[in-house]
Amino acid sequence: MNVTVDTLYPFGDTLSTSITATKAFTYYVRIPSWVADGTIAINGGDAQPLSPTDGLQAIPIQSGTTTITLSLPASI
Repeated sequence: MNVTVDTLYPFGDTLSTSITATKAFTYYVRIPSWVADGTIAINGGDAQPLSPTDGLQAIPIQSGTTTITLSLPASI
């Protein structure tokens, strides 16, 4: 498995993750409590609202390459 994260955090609010896996699994990302109206887009799809459980966003990963774009804006 190979995971690459591209971000300017903490100077930007977008994280782009690319995961190459040989088998399917669930990937978990911690979503900070200060995130306001965060979104997730998988494989270039439409952005959907985040729905973390206990601060963790579950993301289903299939075999092959999956790209994830997280937007984690904060209120000013």
